[in-house]
Amino acid sequence: MIQSVRIPEPGTGVEITVVFWPWGTFLTCPARWNRAALVSVSVLIRSLILLVIPMIVTIESAGAGHPFHSTFTEMEWNRASGRFEVALQLPGLQIDDELSRLHQRRINLETAADSERLLQEYIKSRFSVTGKGLDQCRLHWVGMEIDARNVWAYFEVELSSRDVQGTSVIPTEPHHSMPEELTIECRFLVDSLPGQVNMITLIDGPHRATTQLTSDQTGCTAVDDHGLEPIKVRELD
Repeated sequence: MIQSVRIPEPGTGVEITVVFWPWGTFLTCPARWNRAALVSVSVLIRSLILLVIPMIVTIESAGAGHPFHSTFTEMEWNRASGRFEVALQLPGLQIDDELSRLHQRRINLETAADSERLLQEYIKSRFSVTGKGLDQCRLHWVGMEIDARNVWAYFEVELSSRDVQGTSVIPTEPHHSMPEELTIECRFLVDSLPGQVNMITLIDGPHRATTQLTSDQTGCTAVDDHGLEPIKVRELD
Protein backbone atom coordinates (compact mmCIF):
# COMPACT_ATOMS: atom_id res chain seq x y z
CA MET A 1 0.00 0.00 0.00
CA ILE A 2 1.27 3.53 -0.85
CA GLN A 3 0.44 6.56 1.33
CA SER A 4 1.23 10.23 0.63
CA VAL A 5 1.25 13.39 2.79
CA ARG A 6 1.45 17.02 1.64
CA ILE A 7 3.56 19.34 3.81
CA PRO A 8 3.73 23.19 3.48
CA GLU A 9 7.14 24.80 3.03
CA PRO A 10 8.09 26.97 6.07
CA GLY A 11 7.60 30.68 5.37
CA THR A 12 6.12 30.30 1.86
CA GLY A 13 3.21 27.85 2.13
CA VAL A 14 4.46 25.97 -0.96
CA GLU A 15 3.62 22.29 -0.57
CA ILE A 16 5.80 19.27 -1.11
CA THR A 17 4.67 15.65 -1.30
CA VAL A 18 6.00 12.88 0.90
CA VAL A 19 5.23 9.40 -0.47
CA PHE A 20 5.41 6.39 1.82
CA TRP A 21 6.32 3.32 -0.23
CA PRO A 22 6.29 -0.22 1.19
CA TRP A 23 10.09 -0.29 0.90
CA GLY A 24 10.93 3.23 2.07
CA THR A 25 10.17 6.98 1.88
CA PHE A 26 10.45 9.25 -1.17
CA LEU A 27 10.59 13.03 -0.74
CA THR A 28 10.41 15.77 -3.42
CA CYS A 29 11.89 18.99 -2.03
CA PRO A 30 12.32 22.51 -3.59
CA ALA A 31 16.02 23.29 -4.08
CA ARG A 32 15.81 26.73 -2.38
CA TRP A 33 15.12 25.26 1.03
CA ASN A 34 17.93 25.95 3.49
CA ARG A 35 19.55 23.33 5.72
CA ALA A 36 17.55 24.30 8.82
CA ALA A 37 14.28 23.84 6.96
CA LEU A 38 15.40 20.46 5.64
CA VAL A 39 16.36 19.30 9.13
CA SER A 40 12.97 20.40 10.49
CA VAL A 41 11.09 18.63 7.73
CA SER A 42 13.24 15.51 8.16
CA VAL A 43 12.25 15.33 11.82
CA LEU A 44 8.61 15.79 10.84
CA ILE A 45 8.86 13.09 8.19
CA ARG A 46 10.37 10.63 10.64
CA SER A 47 7.54 11.33 13.10
CA LEU A 48 4.96 10.80 10.37
CA ILE A 49 6.57 7.51 9.38
CA LEU A 50 6.39 6.27 12.98
CA LEU A 51 2.74 7.33 13.12
CA VAL A 52 1.47 6.23 9.70
CA ILE A 53 3.16 2.87 9.20
CA PRO A 54 1.72 1.20 12.35
CA MET A 55 -1.73 2.50 11.36
CA ILE A 56 -1.36 0.99 7.89
CA VAL A 57 -0.22 -2.36 9.32
CA THR A 58 -3.12 -2.40 11.81
CA ILE A 59 -5.73 -1.61 9.15
CA GLU A 60 -4.40 -4.20 6.72
CA SER A 61 -4.13 -6.88 9.41
CA ALA A 62 -7.70 -6.27 10.57
CA GLY A 63 -9.06 -6.58 7.07
CA ALA A 64 -6.99 -9.58 6.07
CA GLY A 65 -7.94 -12.16 8.70
CA HIS A 66 -10.01 -12.99 11.70
CA PRO A 67 -10.45 -10.59 14.63
CA PHE A 68 -7.48 -10.67 16.99
CA HIS A 69 -9.65 -12.18 19.73
CA SER A 70 -10.85 -15.17 17.68
CA THR A 71 -10.57 -18.62 19.21
CA PHE A 72 -9.46 -21.75 17.35
CA THR A 73 -10.57 -25.26 18.27
CA GLU A 74 -9.18 -28.35 16.55
CA MET A 75 -11.05 -31.60 17.20
CA GLU A 76 -9.43 -34.81 15.94
CA TRP A 77 -11.21 -38.13 16.23
CA ASN A 78 -9.09 -40.91 17.76
CA ARG A 79 -10.46 -44.28 16.70
CA ALA A 80 -8.38 -46.18 19.23
CA SER A 81 -9.81 -44.32 22.22
CA GLY A 82 -13.21 -43.43 20.76
CA ARG A 83 -12.67 -39.81 21.79
CA PHE A 84 -11.98 -36.44 20.27
CA GLU A 85 -8.56 -35.00 21.04
CA VAL A 86 -9.01 -31.25 21.31
CA ALA A 87 -6.54 -28.36 21.13
CA LEU A 88 -8.07 -24.97 21.95
CA GLN A 89 -6.40 -21.59 21.46
CA LEU A 90 -7.82 -18.65 23.43
CA PRO A 91 -6.59 -15.02 23.37
CA GLY A 92 -4.82 -14.44 26.67
CA LEU A 93 -5.95 -10.93 27.57
CA GLN A 94 -9.55 -11.56 26.59
CA ILE A 95 -9.91 -14.82 28.50
CA ASP A 96 -8.37 -13.20 31.60
CA ASP A 97 -10.92 -10.38 31.32
CA GLU A 98 -13.76 -12.86 30.79
CA LEU A 99 -12.87 -14.93 33.84
CA SER A 100 -12.38 -11.77 35.91
CA ARG A 101 -15.86 -10.60 34.92
CA LEU A 102 -17.46 -13.94 35.75
CA HIS A 103 -15.75 -14.35 39.13
CA GLN A 104 -15.82 -10.69 40.17
CA ARG A 105 -12.10 -10.60 40.90
CA ARG A 106 -8.99 -9.95 38.87
CA ILE A 107 -7.71 -13.20 37.34
CA ASN A 108 -4.46 -13.74 35.48
CA LEU A 109 -4.20 -17.33 34.31
CA GLU A 110 -0.43 -17.11 34.20
CA THR A 111 -0.15 -16.41 37.92
CA ALA A 112 -3.40 -17.65 39.49
CA ALA A 113 -2.97 -20.68 41.77
CA ASP A 114 -6.30 -22.13 40.56
CA SER A 115 -5.84 -21.29 36.87
CA GLU A 116 -6.42 -24.82 35.54
CA ARG A 117 -9.60 -25.28 37.56
CA LEU A 118 -10.96 -21.91 36.40
CA LEU A 119 -10.20 -22.64 32.77
CA GLN A 120 -11.66 -26.16 32.94
CA GLU A 121 -14.90 -24.88 34.43
CA TYR A 122 -15.17 -22.16 31.82
CA ILE A 123 -14.60 -24.56 28.90
CA LYS A 124 -17.15 -27.04 30.25
CA SER A 125 -19.75 -24.27 30.51
CA ARG A 126 -19.15 -22.96 26.99
CA PHE A 127 -18.36 -26.03 24.88
CA SER A 128 -20.30 -29.24 24.26
CA VAL A 129 -20.67 -32.04 21.74
CA THR A 130 -23.88 -34.06 21.34
CA GLY A 131 -25.51 -36.10 18.62
CA LYS A 132 -28.13 -38.66 17.71
CA GLY A 133 -28.32 -41.00 20.68
CA LEU A 134 -25.36 -39.14 22.23
CA ASP A 135 -26.81 -36.60 24.60
CA GLN A 136 -23.84 -36.40 26.93
CA CYS A 137 -20.18 -35.49 26.59
CA ARG A 138 -17.43 -35.73 29.18
CA LEU A 139 -14.36 -33.51 29.03
CA HIS A 140 -11.13 -35.16 30.20
CA TRP A 141 -8.54 -32.52 31.00
CA VAL A 142 -5.00 -32.99 29.65
CA GLY A 143 -3.32 -29.67 30.41
CA MET A 144 -2.73 -26.05 29.46
CA GLU A 145 0.04 -23.79 28.19
CA ILE A 146 0.44 -20.02 28.14
CA ASP A 147 2.57 -18.07 25.67
CA ALA A 148 3.03 -14.35 25.04
CA ARG A 149 -0.44 -13.85 23.55
CA ASN A 150 -2.50 -17.01 23.90
CA VAL A 151 -3.73 -19.61 26.33
CA TRP A 152 -3.74 -23.19 25.02
CA ALA A 153 -5.98 -25.86 26.51
CA TYR A 154 -5.78 -29.57 25.72
CA PHE A 155 -8.52 -32.03 26.57
CA GLU A 156 -10.43 -35.04 25.28
CA VAL A 157 -14.15 -35.28 24.60
CA GLU A 158 -15.77 -38.60 25.44
CA LEU A 159 -19.21 -39.12 23.91
CA SER A 160 -21.82 -41.11 25.81
CA SER A 161 -25.47 -42.12 25.67
CA ARG A 162 -28.15 -42.99 28.20
CA ASP A 163 -29.61 -46.44 28.68
CA VAL A 164 -33.25 -47.25 27.96
CA GLN A 165 -34.37 -46.20 31.42
CA GLY A 166 -32.32 -43.01 31.19
CA THR A 167 -30.73 -43.63 34.57
CA SER A 168 -27.09 -44.25 33.70
CA VAL A 169 -24.52 -42.95 31.26
CA ILE A 170 -22.93 -45.47 28.91
CA PRO A 171 -19.72 -44.39 27.09
CA THR A 172 -19.54 -45.20 23.41
CA GLU A 173 -17.43 -48.21 22.55
CA PRO A 174 -13.87 -47.45 21.37
CA HIS A 175 -12.30 -48.69 18.13
CA HIS A 176 -15.08 -47.38 15.92
CA SER A 177 -15.58 -44.56 13.48
CA MET A 178 -16.59 -41.07 14.40
CA PRO A 179 -20.37 -40.72 14.94
CA GLU A 180 -22.16 -39.91 11.71
CA GLU A 181 -23.82 -36.74 12.99
CA LEU A 182 -22.75 -34.41 15.77
CA THR A 183 -23.92 -31.10 17.16
CA ILE A 184 -21.17 -28.80 18.42
CA GLU A 185 -21.92 -25.81 20.63
CA CYS A 186 -19.17 -23.23 21.19
CA ARG A 187 -19.79 -20.00 23.11
CA PHE A 188 -16.31 -18.78 24.05
CA LEU A 189 -16.27 -15.01 24.75
CA VAL A 190 -19.61 -14.41 23.00
CA ASP A 191 -21.18 -12.78 26.06
CA SER A 192 -18.54 -10.08 26.40
CA LEU A 193 -17.13 -9.41 22.91
CA PRO A 194 -19.42 -8.21 20.09
CA GLY A 195 -18.43 -9.78 16.80
CA GLN A 196 -16.65 -12.68 18.50
CA VAL A 197 -15.55 -15.43 16.10
CA ASN A 198 -14.91 -19.03 17.18
CA MET A 199 -13.32 -21.28 14.55
CA ILE A 200 -13.91 -25.05 14.72
CA THR A 201 -11.88 -27.59 12.73
CA LEU A 202 -13.09 -31.20 12.74
CA ILE A 203 -10.68 -33.97 11.66
CA ASP A 204 -11.40 -37.64 10.95
CA GLY A 205 -8.43 -39.39 9.38
CA PRO A 206 -7.57 -37.64 6.09
CA HIS A 207 -10.77 -35.60 6.11
CA ARG A 208 -11.28 -32.25 7.77
CA ALA A 209 -13.82 -29.44 7.80
CA THR A 210 -13.69 -25.95 9.28
CA THR A 211 -16.56 -23.69 10.25
CA GLN A 212 -16.89 -20.25 11.79
CA LEU A 213 -19.21 -19.68 14.72
CA THR A 214 -20.19 -16.25 16.02
CA SER A 215 -22.12 -14.54 18.78
CA ASP A 216 -25.27 -14.91 16.67
CA GLN A 217 -24.57 -18.48 15.53
CA THR A 218 -22.98 -20.50 18.33
CA GLY A 219 -23.69 -24.04 17.11
CA CYS A 220 -23.23 -26.27 14.07
CA THR A 221 -23.95 -29.80 12.91
CA ALA A 222 -21.22 -32.01 11.44
CA VAL A 223 -22.02 -35.01 9.23
CA ASP A 224 -19.37 -37.68 8.52
CA ASP A 225 -20.02 -40.63 6.20
CA HIS A 226 -16.80 -42.33 7.33
CA GLY A 227 -14.56 -41.37 4.46
CA LEU A 228 -16.88 -41.71 1.48
CA GLU A 229 -17.13 -37.91 1.21
CA PRO A 230 -15.58 -34.96 3.05
CA ILE A 231 -17.06 -33.99 6.40
CA LYS A 232 -19.98 -31.60 5.97
CA VAL A 233 -20.64 -28.84 8.49
CA ARG A 234 -23.77 -26.70 8.52
CA GLU A 235 -25.26 -24.09 10.81
CA LEU A 236 -27.96 -25.06 13.24
CA ASP A 237 -31.48 -24.09 12.21
